[in-house]
Amino acid sequence: MTHEEFAKLFDAVVKNERATLVNKAIEYSRQGDRLWNFRAGAGLTGLSPEQTLWGYLCKHLASIRDICNGVPASRKMIREKIGDARNYLILLEGLLLDQPQSKKRTLHPGAD
Repeated sequence: MTHEEFAKLFDAVVKNERATLVNKAIEYSRQGDRLWNFRAGAGLTGLSPEQTLWGYLCKHLASIRDICNGVPASRKMIREKIGDARNYLILLEGLLLDQPQSKKRTLHPGAD
């Protein structure tokens, strides 16, 4: 893959993932809380919202592992599974930064 091909791939991936996050926000948010779905899931599982998100993410990671291990997948499925995993990591960062203790401290000096 050339640098130009990779740049086009990157741009397409980011555009697709942004659209997914925007569209899913409508479905999974409540009362202005973008991360509501994970808090609601936590109420059902008895886990923390972060642990609940991790469980949701693991479903996609298992599919990605299968693809890496030779399970056939279309280009569309590869993009979907990897995109979902990347989006879950962004949502996880939001959950972690939304915790009261995270608002009082910086995870890494100079990394805001």
